[in-house]
Parts: sequence; structure tokens; C-alpha cells
Amino acid sequence: MSNNHAYPEPPQDSQQSQLELLIAALSVLQNQNQTPVKSEKTADVPIFTGTDSYIQEDLERFKIGLDSKFKVNTDRYLTLESRIYYVFARITDRAASIILDSIRKEKYKD
Repeated sequence: MSNNHAYPEPPQDSQQSQLELLIAALSVLQNQNQTPVKSEKTADVPIFTGTDSYIQEDLERFKIGLDSKFKVNTDRYLTLESRIYYVFARITDRAASIILDSIRKEKYKD
């Protein structure tokens, strides 16, 4: 039984098990790198209509809610565009009309 290796080869089934363990470890590492853990999604900010009798107070609560949402879930709203889309999803009625009119009048150029 002559071989050209300086060291004896481990039995075939031992090599197979080591190879399977290596493949499993690489698979776990690859999955960890591809699926970053996102922050836990916080509750959505209540819809702002701009029609209630306490508009100023409601607007302040809305702004505080947005600030909190974007700070806690920074990784979910990485771009200005994603934050703008979220805000548009949370406004209706008069508030949406005011923002859309301001955009049409180019008040918000960016």
C-alpha cells in the first residue's frame, strides 16, 4: 500500500464529514452576510389629516412621531426619498392638499 503523501490519509467517511461541516459553516456565514438584521419595526405614525380643531398640536405630535420613527428605524428609511414616501403614506385630506400644492408651486424644489 504505497502512497505519495507524507501523511496518512484519514478514512474516506471522516473526510466526507469534515467536508459537510465546512460546507454547512460556509452556508451559515453566507446567509448571515446576505440578510442583515433590521431594526424592529416600530408602530406607524397616526395619519395626519390637518382637519381637526387642534391642528397645531396634531402637527407637533405628527412631527415628533416621524422623528421617532426615523431615528429608531434608521436602517429601514435610509434615503430621503424613502422617508418622503412614508410621510405621504401617513397624510390625507387637507394636509396632503397643502403639501401637494406646495410641491406644484415649487416651494420644495428637491
